[in-house]
Order: sequence, then C-alpha cells, then structure tokens
Amino acid sequence: MGPPPGGPMGPPSGPSRLPGGPSGSQPGMGPLDKSPSGPKGAPARKPSLSHAGHAPQRPSGPAPHEEPASPSSPSKASMGSAQPYSSGPAPDAAKYERARLPIGRATMPPVPHLEEHRDASLANQMAAAQRVMELFVTRFDPRELPQSYPPENERKERAFAELSRCVDETSSQFSPGVDRNIVLDHVANEAVALGPLEYYLDDDSITDIYVNSADCVLYEKGGRLCVAPHTFTSPDFLYLAAQRLLAMQGYTAEDAPPQTEVRFSDGTLIQVILPPVAVGGPVLTVRKPRRNFPSLSDLVEQQVLSNEMAEFLHQSIEARRTILVAGPTASGRTTLVNALLRLIPDGARIVSVENTAMFQLTQRSAIALETQPESAFSKAVTSEALVEHATRLRPDRLVVDSLMDGAALGFLKATAGGASGSMGVITGLSAQDAIRRLEQLALLGQNSSAGGALYEQIARGVDLVIVLHRFGNGTRRVVEISEVCGATSRHVDIETIFTFDLTEMGNFGEGGGRFAPSGYIPRFYRELESGGVNLDKNIFND
Repeated sequence: MGPPPGGPMGPPSGPSRLPGGPSGSQPGMGPLDKSPSGPKGAPARKPSLSHAGHAPQRPSGPAPHEEPASPSSPSKASMGSAQPYSSGPAPDAAKYERARLPIGRATMPPVPHLEEHRDASLANQMAAAQRVMELFVTRFDPRELPQSYPPENERKERAFAELSRCVDETSSQFSPGVDRNIVLDHVANEAVALGPLEYYLDDDSITDIYVNSADCVLYEKGGRLCVAPHTFTSPDFLYLAAQRLLAMQGYTAEDAPPQTEVRFSDGTLIQVILPPVAVGGPVLTVRKPRRNFPSLSDLVEQQVLSNEMAEFLHQSIEARRTILVAGPTASGRTTLVNALLRLIPDGARIVSVENTAMFQLTQRSAIALETQPESAFSKAVTSEALVEHATRLRPDRLVVDSLMDGAALGFLKATAGGASGSMGVITGLSAQDAIRRLEQLALLGQNSSAGGALYEQIARGVDLVIVLHRFGNGTRRVVEISEVCGATSRHVDIETIFTFDLTEMGNFGEGGGRFAPSGYIPRFYRELESGGVNLDKNIFND
C-alpha cells in the first residue's frame, strides 16, 4: 500500500516512526518503544484480543501433525551393505571411497512441495483490511499502540475503538461478501498483537510458521509447506510485531541484537532476525511444541518403522543400549526419542538437556533442563554447560536433544562413564555420517587431534545409531539402524541391522519402499542370549 503523506505509520504532519519500512529510511527498527520494556519472562499462550464480547476467530486444531505414510511396496534396491567406517586417514583410494558418504537414494534431498489455498474471498478480505489500515495510520499515533506483548489493556481498547470506526467508514468499499468482523479481527491482530501469526499460533496441526516478508507467510502442516492466506498489510506492522517480541526479552529497537530468540511459556520458540542482517526486513521463524507425541506402536501404524524395528528398539531400551538418533532437521528425531522415552521404567533417574523443552518425561524421577538465550535480563546458558551440570546430578540415563560443540564431548564422557541407556540427537544422513560428526564435535570440545583414544571412547559410549529421513511428501521413515561394534586406532566399526529399501529412484520423493533387515544379529543380542535371555532372532531375517 502507498504510504500516507506523513509516512506509513505516522500522523499526517510528522515523519515516519518506523525506519526501514517501504519509505526507504535506514534499515532497523524505529524508535517506537520509549516506554519501559515488558515484564521479565515469557507470557502464557495466548492473550485474548476480545473487545466488548467480540473475539478473533481462530482455526480449530484438526488432525495431529503426523500424516499417514504411503503404502510400502517390496523392492530389491538397497541402501548398501554394512561396512566398517574409517574416520581416520585412508591409506589408499579404495578405502577412501568406502569412507565417503553414500550419494545414492538414501541421501538425496527431499523434493519440496509448496501448497497454496488462497481463494477470492480471502483476497477480498485482505484488500479490505489494507484499506482499513491505510486510514488507521493517518489517524492514530503509533506511539500510542501497545509496545509489548501481550498488549496493555488500555492501549488495546483505544486502538480497537479507532479501528472499529475505520472499518465502519471504509465498509462501503469492501467487495461483496466480505465480513466486517473478520476484517476487524485481522486489523486488530496487526495493531495490537502479532498480526497474522495470531491465526496460526493456536492451531495445533501447524508445527512451524515462517514470516519471510510482510506479504510472504508460510506454515508447515502435516509435513507439507503451505502458503498462508493471511499476511501483514504493510512492512511497518511486521516491524511492530518484531519490536513487541524484542520487548519480551528486555530489548528496545535501539539496543536489540540483529538475531534474537524469544520463547513463550508453552515452549513456542521464535527466532527474530532484523536488518541489516535480514536484507528485506524482519524475518520471523516460529517453531511450536507438539502437545501429543505418538507411541512406538503409533509410529509403526504410520509406517515410520517396521514391527521388527520396533521390537528391536524395545529390547534395546530394556538392555540399556546408548542410542544416537540422527537425521536432517524436521525428520522426526524428537518424535522418535519421545516414543522411546515412554519405554524407560519409572524408577530410572533421567536428566534431559534441551534447547527447547519438547521431551515428554513421565517418569517421576526425571529432571528436565533447558538452555537459555542471552537477553537483557541474563547471560546465555549453553547446552555444553547444562550437560556438564547434568552429569553431576547422577543420572541413570542422559537425554540430549542437540549434540553440538562441547555438549557432544560431555555426552560421550557421561555415557562412557556409566550413564548407559542414554540418548542423543545429532544431525547426520547416515550412521557413518553421524559417527563422523560426533567425532568432529568431540574434537572441538577437547581441542586436540584425532586419535585411537577418541574412537575407543565413541565405541564405549555409543551402541546404536538410528537414522531418519523426511521425504518430499512429508513422510518420515527410519531408514537405517546400525550397531557400533568397536574401534581400532584408525576407525570406528559399524554394522547395519535394518534399512529402508527404496523401490526406485522416482519414488524417493514419496517414500515408497520397504523395511528390510540386513541379516546381521547385533552383538548385544548374542550376549543376552548367552546369558539366558530368550530373544526372537527371526526379526533379523528377511
């Protein structure tokens, strides 16, 4: 929309109070917030924007996030045979080739799908909202708008009253079928809250929200990326929403860092990136916590893994095997870890370390620790520091949601030192890749060169590696389960137990294929059997 004579957000006689908007002023947040910052701590979701009995309409939370997986079909294609992984220098080209990551079907990136569900009626409502806001910014001093989130009641009511008058005065210009109340909801969200984010924060079926610009809002639902029908009416109100989020961390527009992390009390995590780092204006990325995670049997029904895999993992938890859960971002690693956490007995002392609290610990002796970003109120608390503190709490099992930097070395020390049955989440496209990444992160933590001692520490501290992938249609699969068999001075030995065999290259984006055992019987199964434990080894036969 074109800015009014006095600037896009200012009174007609004054300059714009939102630098960095379409008016072409210098990038960054404008000095809108002259009042003290909001109260320390994150608010509970969600504040009501209702006024005089009228509440904004919100979508109800439909189906859960996980989509039913595509039917699997038999295949002869394989992810590859199990080979020892050499993380040290290779003496010849043949060994170097074996140590490389597979570049075949198992590591191809997913094919993105972008869905759009806009229709003419929504477009007309957005056009009506834009007309209302064009009139509103010429009448209402932006310094009188709520500067914090949740909004102050007095300021909210004054803004709402003026918005109602603006809607009434412009309603004659609305297209036929445009609902006055829906338009009022939208402009109220922008003027006093977080704009179009308000429509999606309470929808439990939506897991992630991406605000790339004022007119480009995306969300992820059921594993698919969708174009949001509701956007900001102008870049100025995107800046204002970003400023309200910054106030929650104690920052004003003048002293805010270019990258800020904001958390709500329900676990919602919002990344705010400001100009000049974000070239086109503020960027917001929202990750919402899941309310209900599926059980292991639910994941079998959704074809995330097979019955045989589930039985094996159940036995692995009971036998206190330490597990690395690997995969790319949004591949379902946290979902699987939560399913495995349900299998741990109530008497076990569990200590979890998370960047965002998403583990559902039902055991009475469980302790949850969460990292904290730096803010105007306090210094940052890193996962490395929390893992070190967690080991002093004498956990039976340690669960870490992100093995990064020094946290990886701390995790290895804890598991090799007695916290067997622990679990750690790491980025990796295969078991080999996950072990190599763990090695590199551990080296960074101890600031020394590679050696046989580190390989032996990894072999003592990690028993199994589970790898998940997310396919182009949003389907998630466990594509590999491998056992760490030992180590030498030059490499860590890995044997594949289960794989997901793709039917053909063209089906990679849809996740078509079948789960297949490799025929290898894990070493700890043989040890348990020799100790008199009756186990079904037929699950390892194809």
